[in-house]
Amino acid sequence: MSKLIATNMNNRNKLRKTLLNLVEENFPEQEICIFLSGGADSILIGLIANELGKKINAISYELEGIKNWDCDTAERISTLKGWNFHKIIVPISNPKDDFKKLIQEFKCVKKTELEVLFPVIYMLKEVNRMGFKKILSGFGSPLPSSRVDMISWKKDSTKYWNDVIA
Repeated sequence: MSKLIATNMNNRNKLRKTLLNLVEENFPEQEICIFLSGGADSILIGLIANELGKKINAISYELEGIKNWDCDTAERISTLKGWNFHKIIVPISNPKDDFKKLIQEFKCVKKTELEVLFPVIYMLKEVNRMGFKKILSGFGSPLPSSRVDMISWKKDSTKYWNDVIA
């Protein structure tokens, strides 16, 4: 049993070091921006950046008039850790133009792609307003899987976010 515990600790230390190195290499800036969903992935990445001493600007969202547990969790974590928190209120009264843009310009074809990317449009506006050129996020990409020819985040996450923000 103690050998199993030692192996698990060794694996955790390797993962921690790997994540610390990845964040430091890809986000050498002192002040960073993170999409903080309130889930385990983005919180872990935020904690890694925090351990590196980064000044963190966390962005989360809720749909207008609808409470969002993830956003509330992101705000609580940000408050506890002393991170700057930016809550984006996504208007829902007339999303037609946003959905048309997602379909026509971003080639979304699945309902789930539209649902996921709809609020991201507004979050990216805040990223631009704050002047960031890249965004730290959890392990997944918010871009739809039907855009296989355009998904570059696995190969070059910096280029990926630069392209998304542009």
